[in-house]
Amino acid sequence: MKIKEILIIGANPDYKDSLLSILPLDGERILNVDIYQMEIDTDLKIMLYDLDFSQEIQPEFLEHIKPHLSGILIVGDRTLSAKTIPGLDFVNDLIKILPGIPVIIGVCMDGEDQSIIAVDFENRGLNLSQKSLVVFWKFDDISAMKNIWRALLVDMEQSVAN
Repeated sequence: MKIKEILIIGANPDYKDSLLSILPLDGERILNVDIYQMEIDTDLKIMLYDLDFSQEIQPEFLEHIKPHLSGILIVGDRTLSAKTIPGLDFVNDLIKILPGIPVIIGVCMDGEDQSIIAVDFENRGLNLSQKSLVVFWKFDDISAMKNIWRALLVDMEQSVAN
């Protein structure tokens, strides 16, 4: 059985919780981290680590997940920047250690023009890994939320194949 492990960071916890709510997850809390699992089929299990950097996360937990990590999902709104993403130093360290790791930035929009948001990102200097993708979605659009999960899982599989 393959186990894929995804780190989730919510710059906006409401949007993160909304994205998680569409998945059939079993979960538990260990060392201030909500850990969810989802069995895709008999050959694939997905583990999601919901890191809340507003609470202390044990360094040994962070060290434990580094070698197993398959992808990162960062969830926020158009105000995402290097200053607003919690744990960004940790994420940047992961990208250096695992340069091929897919990073999906899920940006929730409330009617803003995507081109303006892209310029905002560029002006605020948000640096992404080589296998990164910025995905725009609306809070009440289930299909857009599913596309974020599909993008992360497809990118994960492609990075494993490469």
